[in-house]
Amino acid sequence: MQNKKLIIFDFDGVLVNTNEIARRLHKEANPTLSDEYFDRMHDGNFMENLEKAMREDGYVVQPDWYELYAKGLEELTTEEFLKMLVLDLVAQYTLVIVSSMETKYIERQLAKENISQCFSEVLGSDVNPSKVVKIKNLLARRVIDPANVVFITDTVEDIREGRECGVKSIAVTWGMQDRKKLENEHPNAVVDTVPELEAAIEAFFLEPRN
Repeated sequence: MQNKKLIIFDFDGVLVNTNEIARRLHKEANPTLSDEYFDRMHDGNFMENLEKAMREDGYVVQPDWYELYAKGLEELTTEEFLKMLVLDLVAQYTLVIVSSMETKYIERQLAKENISQCFSEVLGSDVNPSKVVKIKNLLARRVIDPANVVFITDTVEDIREGRECGVKSIAVTWGMQDRKKLENEHPNAVVDTVPELEAAIEAFFLEPRN
């Protein structure tokens, strides 16, 4: 029988801390624009903010961004405690990744970390640029009640997109955005450590679902 409890993981900033890669590529292509400017681009829909930045401020997307990102990703690893959590969770729940990164780069990283087998699907930007579309399609295909789904993320926009799909979120503070920003969007929980994430997931699925 298919597991009807589903955990959706974002990739960047959650399973791998890719913030410094993105920040470095931003600085190299846009030396006159500050880190604060780059951070503000993640307040709301990033792709919409990116288009606005290119149109209004001459923002430049790093040439060969994906190739440079992939090269930087090769040097990163998933925290050991986080890998152990993923290995524990897959015994109880269905795990899926929904990300704005291309699927092939995510799958390559998962294989390097020996956790590919833990995720039943990886839905990157090449599947659909919209996380809302990907999540809604995922729930429809798997015939899962959104009340039995939790989204693990590091940005307020993901929290909003999850909410649009009827899915609650747990936000982690080791990614792109800080606790204050995340709390202001009212996710189901905000956590600072992997043990806190494990406890929050357990508490979420122990709560009565409507």
